[in-house]
Amino acid sequence: MIERKINYPAYLQKDLNILQQKVAMYLSYEQILEMANIFYYINKVAMSLPRFLGGIRPLESVRILHKSIHDAAINCCMSLEDKSRYEKAGSTNE
Repeated sequence: MIERKINYPAYLQKDLNILQQKVAMYLSYEQILEMANIFYYINKVAMSLPRFLGGIRPLESVRILHKSIHDAAINCCMSLEDKSRYEKAGSTNE
């Protein structure tokens, strides 16, 4: 991974073999929720601003990647909320 001295993207990996690998991450609900909020902000706000005001113009493939990360984060949060509701409902039935 290469850190670059520009606003976006700060990190870059060109090895396609590494880019296509799958990883597992352990994150708290709070971290996942913050990821969803950041990607929502990037897609809704930062892309609509002019570059001189801090806007960014990523490629369509990168926008799709941002959307998939946002959706995955939201789905994780919803899954944890459903699990919590199920556990609460189960404990009240006993």
